Amino acid sequence: MKLLTKATAIRTAIRAVKPSRIAVAYVGAQWRDYVAPKDIEEIIVSPTLGSNPYAIRDLMKALGGDKVHFLDALHAKIYLGAKEAVVGSCNLSQNGLGDKGREEAAVQVTDALTLRALEKAFSGYKAMAQAQYRTPKAKEKALEDLTKKWHVAVMRDLVRDDRQVPSLTDYAIGENGHRIHVSYYYAGEPTYNIKTIRTAIPDIGNKVDDYISDSLSCLEEDAIEEGDWILTWSAYRSTGLPRTQNDDMEWMYVHHVVSGGAKEGDETKLIIEAAPLKKPKEPFVLDSATKKAVRDVLATRAFPALHPYRDDRWEIAPADKVVPAFLTDVKKQMRAGQRTTRKGTRKRLKKTG
Repeated sequence: MKLLTKATAIRTAIRAVKPSRIAVAYVGAQWRDYVAPKDIEEIIVSPTLGSNPYAIRDLMKALGGDKVHFLDALHAKIYLGAKEAVVGSCNLSQNGLGDKGREEAAVQVTDALTLRALEKAFSGYKAMAQAQYRTPKAKEKALEDLTKKWHVAVMRDLVRDDRQVPSLTDYAIGENGHRIHVSYYYAGEPTYNIKTIRTAIPDIGNKVDDYISDSLSCLEEDAIEEGDWILTWSAYRSTGLPRTQNDDMEWMYVHHVVSGGAKEGDETKLIIEAAPLKKPKEPFVLDSATKKAVRDVLATRAFPALHPYRDDRWEIAPADKVVPAFLTDVKKQMRAGQRTTRKGTRKRLKKTG
């Protein structure tokens, strides 16, 4: 048995162990920096605040959902290999294993008796996990709940969102726990119901305009919730097509939903992104190439539910139904553009070479 008290030594030991079975309370976004997915046969984690829900989804994608088990009350940290193991206080995260993380301690064990005891403990945790979460649907519900709580924790600056934001071409549509809406808007100054907003958000104080960095109004029945993302684009009133300026398309994070917070005809529900509050990293990068592809697909009018209606009573529900197909077409458009660029580059190289 060897005592380990430095992050470097603990990481080195875990890599030497090549753990095939892992039981840790929490998992972070950088889990791949510390263990190799190809070595892991099964892992048990706690789907509670402390774990990064996106890291858990990444684990499930890498290993398969049936190899990732959930146990709420798990607090053990076991990295179990074929001939040795590491046991200690270290979660599978930057806080647990990074150079700037917490002060941790662990022991590296090699004796057969202790290894058998750890195997038995792992099997016990696994049995409890399978009893607690019997179906993939139950696990998905736990992940959705964790994602909402994690977003609130990010908003309150209680946890850091240290994920890398993917491009849309690398983004798994519908598999990342994001609730994404796509909504047009017309440029103009909103009309707020100040009294209602102050009642709903007591911390807003007297400077409402300073607190609200972005806002949209919608119908009261529109199902937009705190923690959602909205990909917003500015439409021409005359045609309903997107404007061409890049700064007319951006992500909006939903910090608050205030019923009756707007005075915009039928659209009285106010969606607010708040300047003082943190927000998680966006679902995917909204760079110039992505914005162009979004505009190009919108310009085809293949998704009329995303465009303004003639009677101007636009609803979010029909739009939400087509968002996955819309983003899939945008992704295809981007990939087609990348192929065209590569072909053009090769032709130019051939001509000048």
